[in-house]
Amino acid sequence: MTTGRITNQEALALAASDILALDGAGMATLLEVGTPSCRKRLNAMLAAWHPDRNADPAAGDVLRVLLEWKSRSALAPAAPDIAEPATCERVFHLTGGSARRVRVLSQRHAHAGDILVTPGTVARVFAAENVHLAGVGECFVSALPFADDRMRKDLAPALPQLLSILPLEGGDRLEIYRRPQGSILLQDLLEHGARTGRCFAPQDLAWVVSGLMSIAEWLDWAGQAHGCIDATSVFVNPETQAVALLGGWEFSVPFGHKPSALPKRTLELLPQMQLGGRADGRIALKQIQALGRDLLGFDAGGAALPEPVQRWLSWPRTGEVQRDHAGWIAATEEAWGPHKLLALGVSERDVYRH
Repeated sequence: MTTGRITNQEALALAASDILALDGAGMATLLEVGTPSCRKRLNAMLAAWHPDRNADPAAGDVLRVLLEWKSRSALAPAAPDIAEPATCERVFHLTGGSARRVRVLSQRHAHAGDILVTPGTVARVFAAENVHLAGVGECFVSALPFADDRMRKDLAPALPQLLSILPLEGGDRLEIYRRPQGSILLQDLLEHGARTGRCFAPQDLAWVVSGLMSIAEWLDWAGQAHGCIDATSVFVNPETQAVALLGGWEFSVPFGHKPSALPKRTLELLPQMQLGGRADGRIALKQIQALGRDLLGFDAGGAALPEPVQRWLSWPRTGEVQRDHAGWIAATEEAWGPHKLLALGVSERDVYRH
């Protein structure tokens, strides 16, 4: 198959074996992802490969792959609640009468308050009713153990680094953290794809799960549980495949302790925590598995996912982090070969127009 534009006639003439052999980039080319013609092309192929109309024995397999791509949010019209990140300015009034102006590239509500992506930093705004959670994450992170200086240096870019704390009028609190160069809030990256019609194939985002599993293995070694791993707490750099867990640390707790607070989503994944359960490695694992299912399209049908990856995403997590991490590496290598840096063609500047 050529790498240039494929006409409708050529697309409809492809054999089932040709379509099923395509990787993510090939399918994106075939379906003209990111162009106004995408939905028309996809609907034409869905009609052509429906088993009621197509006698090819592999028609059902082709249809499942096409439906998987249709189900991805990046192929759907942008939802009205997906706001395009645009630079604006917020003014925060500090106790004592002074003001702090913050240039905002992206703003969204997280579990304990607003999260603001700003040039070079991440700002967290804790509302007065949640101010008891402010500072908890910083205290927790500053007390985390490292085996040696090399481990500390390697993990530093993946952890929040507090720059300043500002008490605000009305009892709110503003915390400002360093944002690693080139990093993007995961939720912003996904919504950028949806807004621009960019469809990420499963192997395009598998490295996010890999990065989080590395962090989870360290937390397991340290005997600590992170209670809020989702698209509003994770930052990623598509160009280097670096993953940072900058948010949600206020919901962290040492193993063996009862968390004083957890987000609703975490409690839904781990209902035993509502009954006085104590923290262990399953807290991070269940959240990473759930995020992986969302990123790779498992719950949308998962038809395009290789069987080893489907198996890892569906099996119950036992809390054996090191074993599960090794299992994830084995599953992805069996599915897509040894890890390699895949260019997504998306950068921080594409997502945050500043």
